[in-house]
Amino acid sequence: MSDGYVVNGRVWPARDRAIRPAIIYLHGIQSHGAWFEWSASVLAQAGNMVVLPDRRGSGLNDEARGDTPTRNRWLDDLDDLTQQLSEEHGVTRFAVCG
Repeated sequence: MSDGYVVNGRVWPARDRAIRPAIIYLHGIQSHGAWFEWSASVLAQAGNMVVLPDRRGSGLNDEARGDTPTRNRWLDDLDDLTQQLSEEHGVTRFAVCG
């Protein structure tokens, strides 16, 4: 992320990025992305890129266990994630699932 925190998660690449937006799955406060692996895999089998980032301090992110420090930081993390997906995978459209 832009402040140096490394966010881990799960990614299923798209078969055809030009047709569909990347789907970003956001989990709740007391969960992590692994809870949604099955449904994410179904969306991926249909050709979608699916990204399940674990929120700071949860799931695969061992550093600073607990909640994201502020709501603005959480929104900044989402901005950072979409920018990274755009730069590394050429994604230009996004859908959010929560």
